[in-house]
Amino acid sequence: MKKYSIFLLMVLLGCRATQDAVEYGVSISPLSQPDKSYSTRMNTPLKINYVVEKDESSINPKLVLSKNPSFGKLDDCEMQELSFECTYIPYHNFAGVDTIEVRAIDGEITAKKDAVISIHVIDPSNHPPKVGANQTFLGEQNQVITIVTNEGEDSDSSKYELNYIVYSPPQNGELINCFQGTGVNYCQYKPHHNFIGTDEFSYRVKDKDGNFSLQAAKVSLEVTPKLMNGEEIFHEAQNKIVNSVDITWIIDNSGSMQNDQERLKLNFESFIQNFLKDENGNKTSQYPFKMGVTTTEAYRSGKTKMSEESPGQMFELTSAAAEANYQKFVEDFKSAVGVGVAGSGNEKALLSGREIYKNYSSWYGGNDSLSVYIIVSDEMEQSLAKDKDNKGVAYLDSDNQAYTIERWVQEYQQTKDNPSKVRIFPIIMKSSDHGMVKGDMGGHYRKVAELSGGKVYDLVESFDEVLDGMAQSITYLFGSYLLKGDRVIDANTIQVKINNQVVTNWTYENYALKFNSSPPAGSTIKVSYKYYLK
Repeated sequence: MKKYSIFLLMVLLGCRATQDAVEYGVSISPLSQPDKSYSTRMNTPLKINYVVEKDESSINPKLVLSKNPSFGKLDDCEMQELSFECTYIPYHNFAGVDTIEVRAIDGEITAKKDAVISIHVIDPSNHPPKVGANQTFLGEQNQVITIVTNEGEDSDSSKYELNYIVYSPPQNGELINCFQGTGVNYCQYKPHHNFIGTDEFSYRVKDKDGNFSLQAAKVSLEVTPKLMNGEEIFHEAQNKIVNSVDITWIIDNSGSMQNDQERLKLNFESFIQNFLKDENGNKTSQYPFKMGVTTTEAYRSGKTKMSEESPGQMFELTSAAAEANYQKFVEDFKSAVGVGVAGSGNEKALLSGREIYKNYSSWYGGNDSLSVYIIVSDEMEQSLAKDKDNKGVAYLDSDNQAYTIERWVQEYQQTKDNPSKVRIFPIIMKSSDHGMVKGDMGGHYRKVAELSGGKVYDLVESFDEVLDGMAQSITYLFGSYLLKGDRVIDANTIQVKINNQVVTNWTYENYALKFNSSPPAGSTIKVSYKYYLK
């Protein structure tokens, strides 16, 4: 008899072990989803009936209330062994989601997770949802920024039933893993390669009834540079900087440019005087130079010509010609820049400059010369467009890859061993406020100048001052040591050493380091700084 009792006790203990393995023998219906949802209208009581199903291994299951509602009260409650019955009364005019939590207990064993009873109190007017406040997120260059937006609100849906929809995408990056699923307010922003600056996108929320928020929330993204340590070493006897300059003038020859071409002719000497000096009544060049003149339609078949005096003959616009006969040199330049006004209104200065370089590659100097491109135009740059009838489509290469301003500048810079040896100076209509011209729409020319280390000038300003200032910027580069042009250098962090001794007798401007007096013969010059990639 005792043996049978011991056997029965072991069976019962075994049942309790199994009970613990299956959530302690407590099973809340439905088994796969213990939480439950109810809904009621605003200011309308709700009868709640919540039942616990007894598992065959349960001994003494029961329910207890573990959390009261936050936006209403419970009344007329009856807590029985296997059920929970109550009347939920929402507070006056409350609309939204309230919750109650109950806990299942079987003897001394408690369920691992409380069951949540969600009560959706619906506003019968079906108001649209509301987005959260605008936000700003910070990140570093070339790094993904994680975004968790403020939660939306809705009077007739829970926050878990809202969908977040991108309303306007960012312009300088892309969104990835963004708002994937109902109730998900998580997104990631991947800035374009080497982008620095501020970007933004906006989003709206949509409720379960398909109503969109009336307003969109804005997410601002501030991408800061990732500073790195840079160091360049020059040897005084070996790293002499450029000793000559090739200047290509790309002149707009469309119908609105006649007056500006005349202004360029009249004020040219303000430019060239910076390259020459008077010696006993004669002009002597301070730096060897040569100039060529073309148009913004040189990309067109049969129009790829430079400084054409007659078919097959170029004007000689060189420092040697200026020294030999200065007045003839000036008159030849004036003739060359009189390119007329019958050209294409589809101005593509960057594409034209590239075609000129390809057609006249032997005219350009090597790595010991500086290449300067001066663009004079009162219209927007259109080299990013395929053709006149399809201006919105990016210019494509032979592999069907779209060009960007960055890529155009890189193509120019790749003609030299150091990007700093190529500079682009646009003289353009900075805005469209003057006359009927479109101006620098999109800021293309300004971006070109920034990326190439050049400078942009306004066509409406005094040509005398514009040309003089531009020439000074160019001549400053002579006698300078050119730092690498593929980066943005923080000028405040530059330190210069000659033969390991810190020196301060230098100036710096646009990648050009210039000493007030020449370094000792044979010396080693070390330049260190902080920078980030363009």
